[in-house]
Amino acid sequence: MLTISNADKILRSVYLDAVAEEIKENTSPFISRLEETSEYLAGKEIVSPCRIGINGGVGCVSETGDLPAAGAPNYLNLKANLCNVYGNLEISDKLLRLGQGSPSSVVNVLNHEMENLLKSAKFNMRRMLFQNGNGVLATIDSHTTSTGTVLSVNTTKNLVEGMIVDINGTTGALSSGHTVTYVNRAEGTVTITPSTTYTTTGNTLSVQGSFGHEIYGLPYLFDDDLTLFYGNARRNVSFALPTDYTASAVTNDSIQEVLDKIEENYGSTPNLIIASYDMRRKYLEYLRTNCLNIDHKEIEAGFSSITYNGIPLYVEKFAPDNTAYFVNTDDFKLVQPSEWSWLESNDGNILHQMGGKAAYYATLVKYCNLLCVRPMAQASLTYVASEAN
Repeated sequence: MLTISNADKILRSVYLDAVAEEIKENTSPFISRLEETSEYLAGKEIVSPCRIGINGGVGCVSETGDLPAAGAPNYLNLKANLCNVYGNLEISDKLLRLGQGSPSSVVNVLNHEMENLLKSAKFNMRRMLFQNGNGVLATIDSHTTSTGTVLSVNTTKNLVEGMIVDINGTTGALSSGHTVTYVNRAEGTVTITPSTTYTTTGNTLSVQGSFGHEIYGLPYLFDDDLTLFYGNARRNVSFALPTDYTASAVTNDSIQEVLDKIEENYGSTPNLIIASYDMRRKYLEYLRTNCLNIDHKEIEAGFSSITYNGIPLYVEKFAPDNTAYFVNTDDFKLVQPSEWSWLESNDGNILHQMGGKAAYYATLVKYCNLLCVRPMAQASLTYVASEAN
């Protein structure tokens, strides 16, 4: 007989490890290569020293001259908050009771609900790693329809049907609980229900409750519009920031220049190039035009990509347009106190009754943030079209 207690055990023993492994191994090569660690935790905060330059206590002096003065190494403290990532699963009491005579039918429903939750978790983890942490999915532009149901937005890249979103002003949510029912990627519009009156140009969409609370993805390192950089005033730590290079063509030379600069200045070579779809198309067109070989390789189980001098050039659906990131994945840590887990009540239960409803919910939770311990050794390449003569 299937009971709440048995359903709890199924969620705990059958699904949890599978969820963690699926998100880690089958979401993207970047996530697969991230080291998951609790090493840098200091209470609710992530803290890591970043070494700047070298020890200055070395010099050549005369035989009778004074020895070089000791030089203390320079460090910059990098700080970040742990982000709270939650995902809910719901199942009705009626379904549980119907399953008392046929447990397999309820297990099938649990499988279906877990697949949906897993798909959502993978989508949002992957998306967050290519945003700057502010949670903005899209910005309402000047062509918003008057109905407040169909919104014209600056990008549909981060939107998908089924999302529940907030409409935000500059300081937070103005209206909440809007479900995305249709994303028209050709026209750059999104349909929501219920409608909203907050259609002012510049207002933004974010996942429910997430505005300003998401993981520091790769764009966080390069976004000069952000005033803080891992707890430091960005304007005061230019020596620790990564470099954004620009090019009017995506060629072997433009790629090699970025690699050379990183190696020359910081003594390391990126092991992964993460590009947007349009950047990959530009590079492939360059290779075809110049009759150059296009090399492919399997970079992780289930993932393959083209390469540049053996370095995978992997296309990422959430990467900003006309952008490629040059990263050494060894420098990135997904800092967390523990793996994905179920939120438990005081009595240890995973399934909880929904207030005033004949239904139960379970919450998947992960506390984490992305930390780059050597941000200056990363780079981006942005394609900028040359001006017409």
